[in-house]
Amino acid sequence: MAIDLITLPESPAQWANKLNETINAVNIVDVTLSDLIATSTHPNKLDGTSAPDANDDSANTGSNGAFEVGSFWLDTTTSPNEAYRCMDATPTAAVWLNTTVEVGDLGALAVLDSLDADDISDAATTNKFVTAADITTLGNTSGTNSGDMSDADVKTAYENNADTNAFNDAAVTKLGGIEALADVTDTTNVTAAGAAILSSDNTFSSTGFLDLPSGTTAERPGVPVNGMLRYNDTTNKFEGYENGLWVNLI
Repeated sequence: MAIDLITLPESPAQWANKLNETINAVNIVDVTLSDLIATSTHPNKLDGTSAPDANDDSANTGSNGAFEVGSFWLDTTTSPNEAYRCMDATPTAAVWLNTTVEVGDLGALAVLDSLDADDISDAATTNKFVTAADITTLGNTSGTNSGDMSDADVKTAYENNADTNAFNDAAVTKLGGIEALADVTDTTNVTAAGAAILSSDNTFSSTGFLDLPSGTTAERPGVPVNGMLRYNDTTNKFEGYENGLWVNLI
């Protein structure tokens, strides 16, 4: 069922009131547009085979009749029929408004009727749905907007995420302390780090010591190889792996 609102309300509340009055009057029964506009004194077209366009004007440019502001037009090719009202009859620039409201539109009208200026005013302090700031934020989420997030915003968000293992300023400082093109095979660099470079044949002339690995008998390597040396904390002996067996060296 389609109902044409003859007198165009000016506000959502008036739309809802007008619709309720119309529904109460017809008790949700089928009525014809002719019944609703019987008192209309404007030239109307109740057998239209399409929606009206800009040429359906006061000069009969579209050959469908000469219309004026307030004229009605019924498109009989739609189901339900769509009703239109002329808002401007200027030749070749006519404006027609679809005034058809279906029962399924009642919910939308109820929502409109529930909104007030405070809901959509950026100056309001309560019940706001969208503010200018919200619109700016949403606008900055486009894929081409360079203002989405500043470099500082991205850096802060990244470093504050515990799961990122963030490469932060502290890590940058630590890496900055490494010599450029550092060579770990350079004797000077290795010695400065308190280490030594071992080659196939080595002689130790220091008066220090050579610290061998140590551990209990149970902690011996699982897959020993001939030539291994260690200190056994269980037997308190130096031992070596020789010919498939662990033997005491002393």
